[in-house]
Amino acid sequence: MTETTNTAAMLDTPYDLTTKQGIFDHVATALMKQGHKSVTDSNKSCHYRSPTGSKCAVGHLIPDAGYSATFEGCSFPTPETFGMARPYMARKMTEVRNALDPRIPRTDEMMRFLRDLQCCHDTPPTTPWRADWEDAMRSLARHEGLSTDIFDTMAAESAQ
Repeated sequence: MTETTNTAAMLDTPYDLTTKQGIFDHVATALMKQGHKSVTDSNKSCHYRSPTGSKCAVGHLIPDAGYSATFEGCSFPTPETFGMARPYMARKMTEVRNALDPRIPRTDEMMRFLRDLQCCHDTPPTTPWRADWEDAMRSLARHEGLSTDIFDTMAAESAQ
C-alpha cells in the first residue's frame, strides 16, 4: 500500500497516537463522549461519519481535512482485506488508510489493531450500545495488554 499521508491534517488530542495505548485512549474517550454508534439514519450500517456528524472508531482517527464521503461503504483496510480487494476498492482502502492522522504507524500490526477497534464499534447492536461496546473494548485491551484506566477516568470526570 502507498505510505503517503496528509501531514497538514492532524488531530488535536492529548494522546500519543504512535502507540496502541494512545490510540485506544483517544478512541475510547471520543466514543464515550459521543455516547452512541455512528450509523445511517436507518441505523442499519456503520459510517466513518454519519449524516448527523457522529464518527466510528476509525472515523475518530481521521482529521476533518482528510475525510471524504467516498470512504463510506469501504471496509477498513487490513493486509488481509487489501489483498483480496478489487482495484477500485483497493484504491478506496488506500485513501482511507492515508487519511488517518499521520502520527499513526502504518504497520500491518497497527492496521489490524485499528480494525479490531472498528469491530468493537460496529458489532454491538445500536440500542443498547454503550455497555456492549465497553465490554468489547475491555476485552480488546486485555488481549493487547493495554490499560483500561481511561474508562475509570472518564467515569470520574462525568461524576463531577
